Amino acid sequence: MTPDTPTAAASAGRGRRIVATFAVTQTVGYGTLYYAFAVVLRSRRACETRRPSLRWTW
Repeated sequence: MTPDTPTAAASAGRGRRIVATFAVTQTVGYGTLYYAFAVVLRSRRACETRRPSLRWTW
């Protein structure tokens, strides 16, 4: 057994953890952005139906 073996294994484990973290945060970010548009558009439509004068102000 060489002295570099535990260090290489620890480095590979750390790299996998970083990649997994990035994958999770990327998925959550895209999901949040996807559903945020639906929420904003729904609230905007509700506002327009209540007060038609606000239709083109924002």
